[in-house]
Amino acid sequence: MKKIIFAITFLSSVITFAQDKEILENALTPEQEKLFDKGIEKLNAKKYTEAIESLNKLISSNKKQISSYYYLAQAYFENKQYTDCVEACTKGLAIGPNENLLNYYRAKANIKLGETNSICEDVKKSEAKEEELLKYCH
Repeated sequence: MKKIIFAITFLSSVITFAQDKEILENALTPEQEKLFDKGIEKLNAKKYTEAIESLNKLISSNKKQISSYYYLAQAYFENKQYTDCVEACTKGLAIGPNENLLNYYRAKANIKLGETNSICEDVKKSEAKEEELLKYCH
């Protein structure tokens, strides 16, 4: 029983350490935080070109910040730049393959591009419940 408790405690410590390391390695500098905040602000204000500009600047200085790719993909999608959306999603998924929101936007952008033959995997990974997406997996 003591060995089981020790093993559970040890594994919990390893998992916590790995999560903390990820946060520390991808921490934003104050300037990067400003770019991130500006990108989100412009995205929410539907100023997609300005959001794209800020988020691209951020990504050029910190390529491992997965949430930047998600918001960039969203801005590209809303701005009807579907090819760029797919590219941003693909780059983000190379860093964080379990980011289902990137799969979601890549699937939606590929539909807009007429590239529907290979989107079922993205739809499944996105856990989307929208009929518009699910019909490509039947």
